[in-house]
Amino acid sequence: MNVLKSLLIWFSFIPVAILNGGLREYVLVKAIGEKWALPISGILLSVCIFLQTWLLLSRIIKSLTTKACWLIGITWTFFDHRLRIYGRTGWWRHGCGVSCGL
Repeated sequence: MNVLKSLLIWFSFIPVAILNGGLREYVLVKAIGEKWALPISGILLSVCIFLQTWLLLSRIIKSLTTKACWLIGITWTFFDHRLRIYGRTGWWRHGCGVSCGL
């Protein structure tokens, strides 16, 4: 059950990542250039995800053990890698049968 609760936090990373991408493309690239915008954006996203996890995980899961932390980390890594693989293979083209133009 703890892993399922932790997935709520993992899914909350998606809007943060989208907002970070918008910040990078519309603000950082114009302000500091494309060469520096990507690494700065990556650092900002890492800090945001760390803070989001630190603030929410202990509040959602009251009895957080070392074993639960490892299981949550492995589950999050699995989901992250699955989405990266789907992103490379174009799952949106195959899943709905319609090309989305991406």
